[in-house]
Amino acid sequence: MKTDSDFLRDCMDVSPAVIRSIAERYEVDPDFVATAIAASIDDACFYINVVRERFPPGAHLLEAGAGLGLLTLLLERHGYSVSCLEPFSGPFSPYADVRRLMGIDDHALSGAFYTDMSQVPTGEFDGVVSFNVAEHVADIREFILGLAGALVSGGAMVVICPNYNVPYEPHVGAFFTRPISGESHPRLWRRLNRFQKDVITTLNYVTYQDIRALLDATPYRLSFDRAIFPMSVRRLMESRAFTKKHPHLSATSSRVLLRLASMVAGLVPARWLTPMLFEVHRPKESAH
Repeated sequence: MKTDSDFLRDCMDVSPAVIRSIAERYEVDPDFVATAIAASIDDACFYINVVRERFPPGAHLLEAGAGLGLLTLLLERHGYSVSCLEPFSGPFSPYADVRRLMGIDDHALSGAFYTDMSQVPTGEFDGVVSFNVAEHVADIREFILGLAGALVSGGAMVVICPNYNVPYEPHVGAFFTRPISGESHPRLWRRLNRFQKDVITTLNYVTYQDIRALLDATPYRLSFDRAIFPMSVRRLMESRAFTKKHPHLSATSSRVLLRLASMVAGLVPARWLTPMLFEVHRPKESAH
């Protein structure tokens, strides 16, 4: 049986000609495109395991922030009924074109495809999953509560995103003081391409406290899973694509420190760990 990674590569055209076409169209280096695709495949293969640990096959899921659609393909492969939310807006608008060029949209989706939160039905999904998206939304409260409202009674939402209590920016693999801009970080800014700069400008610098505060007065139950930190450390040690995405953490000293940190992660409060994985559960409604 094919690995998930091989399956994804068979689902899309990643030939040099397509990579050059994408690079020329968006004025970025072809190596950047190839690296980004490899990282996206690696992300999807990592996140499918997070989903499979929490939802049984056959569950009706909404993927919020579907991006290139690679996780969508894996969710379908593993027996889930999947609907997607992807606005294709701002710096992420090229995703629509890239999906077409790579042939990703040639694969049928079992559920619906929404381009706006207002289109998402309430009380519809067994689960909502959203990875590396929450840090980019303009209104984090509207995003989280809107998606929570899409859950059926007893449903759960799983979100992974950076926790900006920790001064590390994963999109560019650098330590920082916020906000990141050409004025505050001129050396970092000079090495970024146009796409990376546009992505950085969307960051809302969400923190653990922000998530706790917005859900405190709601009926939803919130929990944080600190296991995501040691999982991410293992991924840094084992995944070439992930290591390439985080060059400052791949130095020997950083790897040793991270390994030590992963061993004591259970003792560190969730507010000081990044990334953060949190689950939002809708209480089961009693039958009348």
